[in-house]
Amino acid sequence: MKKLPLLSMLLISILLLTAEQCSESSGDHKMPDSLMGSWIHSHEEDYSGYQVYRHPNFSFPPSRGRERFDLRADGRIFYYGIAPDDGAAELVEGRWTPLNERTIEVTLPENTESEFSAELIEMANDRLVIRRLPD
Repeated sequence: MKKLPLLSMLLISILLLTAEQCSESSGDHKMPDSLMGSWIHSHEEDYSGYQVYRHPNFSFPPSRGRERFDLRADGRIFYYGIAPDDGAAELVEGRWTPLNERTIEVTLPENTESEFSAELIEMANDRLVIRRLPD
């Protein structure tokens, strides 16, 4: 009679492990905490189709405007483009979603860049390198 509870416990454990593996493979990807925060385009460092971003405390050389975005852990992104007069454009709020461990999809409201995916090439505490993926 003691075999039945043991068998039941084994089956429940297998079911729980299977359910956990299914939820992990369903697109629930966690991005590193170092990705969250403010990032400013350091276009002088761009190379071979890769865009380099730095935190605001980086010592940037003079420039005629810089693109900036803030990533939040709750899936919001705040994007600041470059205005026609080289200043900061109005803030645009959108959403970002991890597609896998190295790719995010960004969705911005109409009249902006709308939607794009970016591959995360390098993520360090003070440097982020991305590659925008073709549509």
